[in-house]
Amino acid sequence: MRKILVKLFLKLKLPKRENGFTLIEALIAITVLTIGVIGPMAAATRGITEGIFSGNRLTASALAQEAMELTSAVVENNLWSIQNGYLSESDWLADFSECDGIKACNVSFPEGSSNEISVDNCGGDSANCQLVWDESSFRYVVDSSVPAGSPGVYTRRVNVQPIDYDTDGTTDAAKVTVIVGWYNRATADEQSIQIIRYLYRRA
Repeated sequence: MRKILVKLFLKLKLPKRENGFTLIEALIAITVLTIGVIGPMAAATRGITEGIFSGNRLTASALAQEAMELTSAVVENNLWSIQNGYLSESDWLADFSECDGIKACNVSFPEGSSNEISVDNCGGDSANCQLVWDESSFRYVVDSSVPAGSPGVYTRRVNVQPIDYDTDGTTDAAKVTVIVGWYNRATADEQSIQIIRYLYRRA
């Protein structure tokens, strides 16, 4: 009887195992693929974010240096005017009377055909010192109409603090501080850079 059962079992046609993946194999393959893709994607995202931040910081540095050079140019022009009798010695910082203490100004290139460097008080509204790229002139210009925090918008503040070293009532030097700020959308916070230079009144 046993031999008969064995023969019958061997004659049965069992279904053949079809080629393919089991559920566990599929899950393992998906996991490995996900790990392999997420790594490069995270690195690429971080690289793009750092690239944007570096670009913004480079632009802010250039804008800060520009304001510092323009401020120095105004002072040098005043000192030349003093030497040639066009201004009194006490007026070498006259253009920056609204830029000292807690007040700040924006120093920018002349508009249109004017050769005079513009020195404007920012007042209490930071938009008055807001810089936006102008396609027509290929430079950053003051524009308070663009909402703060928009991409490519910077604020630039120039503070000129008179210094009287010998306390004789005359200004011997000036501490110039330029602060350029921008909104970093990648990290959702405000960023800024600051440069300082001392300018001296020549005897």
